[in-house]
Amino acid sequence: MAQTTGKTEGTAVAATATLNVVSVGCLHGDLNRLYENVKKLEEASHVAVDLVLVNGDFEAMRTEKDLDSMACPPKYRHMGDFREYYDGKRRAPYLTVIVGGNHEASSYLSELYSSLPFLIL
Repeated sequence: MAQTTGKTEGTAVAATATLNVVSVGCLHGDLNRLYENVKKLEEASHVAVDLVLVNGDFEAMRTEKDLDSMACPPKYRHMGDFREYYDGKRRAPYLTVIVGGNHEASSYLSELYSSLPFLIL
């Protein structure tokens, strides 16, 4: 929670801003399930989520070729549902920030403008 204090005609005024963040790890390509669970959390808690933070193992596979650059044994390589978002068939319902982990498609992350291991949906 961030607080700021300002003055209005000699009187101190405090304003409070809250950012509601859901943080998850090891998504392993299951983006649809993540968003379904965040929606359920909002409904159960009656609190709107402002940001979803995925901490590693997001697995942003656009095509089968991306699986070749994934750092894991072949038996664990599979296409998740990220390509539906990448192709524009779905739209992320929450601002989503991804911090790359050790099981990412390094070919895709290396193409990002910043060359940093994160992505914003």
